[in-house]
Amino acid sequence: MINSKHLLLILMICGTTLLGSCSKFNALLKSDDVNAKYDEAMRLYHAKKYNKSAALCDNIMPNIVGTVREDTVLFFMGKAYYNMRDYAMAGEAMNAYRDRFTRSGFTEEAEFLYAMSFYKLSGLPENDQADTHKAIIAFNEYLNRYPNSIQVDYIHGLIGELTEKLYYKTYINAAMYHKWGRYNGAITSLLSAIKTNPEIPYREEMTYLICKSWFDYAQNSILARQLDRYLKTIDAYYNFITQYPDNKQFRKDLDKMYAQAKEFTDKYGVRSMAAQENMTSINAHRDNIAQAREALFSVTTKKDRDVLNAKIKSEKVAIVAKKAEAHKAKKAAKVEDKLKKERTDKTADEVKISKKTKLTEAPNAQKKAKQEKKKIATPKRTKISKSEKSVQ
Repeated sequence: MINSKHLLLILMICGTTLLGSCSKFNALLKSDDVNAKYDEAMRLYHAKKYNKSAALCDNIMPNIVGTVREDTVLFFMGKAYYNMRDYAMAGEAMNAYRDRFTRSGFTEEAEFLYAMSFYKLSGLPENDQADTHKAIIAFNEYLNRYPNSIQVDYIHGLIGELTEKLYYKTYINAAMYHKWGRYNGAITSLLSAIKTNPEIPYREEMTYLICKSWFDYAQNSILARQLDRYLKTIDAYYNFITQYPDNKQFRKDLDKMYAQAKEFTDKYGVRSMAAQENMTSINAHRDNIAQAREALFSVTTKKDRDVLNAKIKSEKVAIVAKKAEAHKAKKAAKVEDKLKKERTDKTADEVKISKKTKLTEAPNAQKKAKQEKKKIATPKRTKISKSEKSVQ
């Protein structure tokens, strides 16, 4: 058993040794002996003490630029950073190496580690993908320069992984527009992504999301805009079922959206077109007002100003009239819908009463029929008088 005194002695010895080694390293770091620093940096690297090795390499770099040792120090400094998982510094060192030493024995490995540094820096799909793009470019450069490398298959696998990440990033970016309720932006982003990346593995989900975005866009639009957006929902629905006729994941939801869109276009198609024409007319009047106001800045005579002001006034009157017309149509539509609902409810009530009557009458009728049948089957017994009985 080790008692407390022995344990304390051991800790003191270890502490003294560590302090001694640290002071020795710091003394070497501050010295002017480049050869000693170089030898120690290589020894520390092979001893897997990458932090100290990188520090010594970085310290002697200004003194060995242009010497035969420059490429070795720069390469091992980059590898030390890479093994320390400081991939930003490693990539910087390896990029400097491949630019300066294109024919060195370490160049191929430096090219590979340069690309691997960006691969390691590549973040989650939800984050910025600048390093992912840089990694793909660096790997492709490596493959072009070393087509017979033993790393070819491994690199193709990494490129596939990075490309998949970019595809998913594209998909979630487009889907985020829909989540935020920016349906027009979602539709534009999804269509652009599919056109740019026709081989994207999320194409089916994106095609479904286009249909849903049109449907939600129509649901949250004014009447004047709904018809066009519901019609585009129907187009997107047919586009989906044509491309993916066997899909079961989204089909039920899509069928519901299609049914609602079709019901709207059948029921309110004419009304929505009228509202859309009314809105187009109002926008035209507003454009005329804007043009007249802009023209006011350039006219010089009072007569011309009066003409333009009169035009602005008449356009405003026309807008008020169109709005009143739209309000009247909307009110009439509400009354019509209410009457239709009342008629529908009345018809439904009549059907219910009719069914209820039939249900109550049916058992009575059956009972009555049975009684009649029984009467026919059983003949009436005639009463015999007492005199007749005595005769018998």
